Amino acid sequence: MTGASRPLPCLVCRMTMILWLTDQQAQTIIRHLQEERHQEGCGLLIGSEDGQVIEVIPAKNVAQHPQRHYEIAHHTLVETITSAQKHGLELLGFYHSHPNGDPIPSSTDVAQANYPDAAYLIVGFAGDAPKLAAWRIRRHEVERLQLHVGDSMPVTQDTGLSGNHKFAIIVSAIFAFVFMIVLSLSLLPPAPEIP
Repeated sequence: MTGASRPLPCLVCRMTMILWLTDQQAQTIIRHLQEERHQEGCGLLIGSEDGQVIEVIPAKNVAQHPQRHYEIAHHTLVETITSAQKHGLELLGFYHSHPNGDPIPSSTDVAQANYPDAAYLIVGFAGDAPKLAAWRIRRHEVERLQLHVGDSMPVTQDTGLSGNHKFAIIVSAIFAFVFMIVLSLSLLPPAPEIP
């Protein structure tokens, strides 16, 4: 859970499909969550529209049952988002741990995901080493995001045209075709008189 039952309107960026953490940021998140091993630890990811995390902000888990859920206080969200916007940054997402599980969204994570454009970074401590995975959760649909951990810029892949781009091209082509037909008909000489 990420705060109040209603999301804050228009405060979350439309993040690209890559979430980029530096090695140091990933280690900061892991250390914070290891310190909270008795419960789900959580925090916020602040950064730029391109998905680059600029600041990792640990937060207090205020959930009623922090061993199984996480919740960030509403006032913490408001203060953090306001401060980020003053610095030209945005809320990219949230991170939390699954102390004894894999980094896969639980049914509770999915049900309480109030920010459809946010990344949900989960750190699972089920195995020998912590595992990180990033997700986007929209209307109970879960989509895995590309997570890049490293100090060098991630290599992006050309994803092709989006549905909106394809629609715009088709509409433009139809409009151009109709325009050419109308123009052609208007430029025809008048029909000769029939004797």
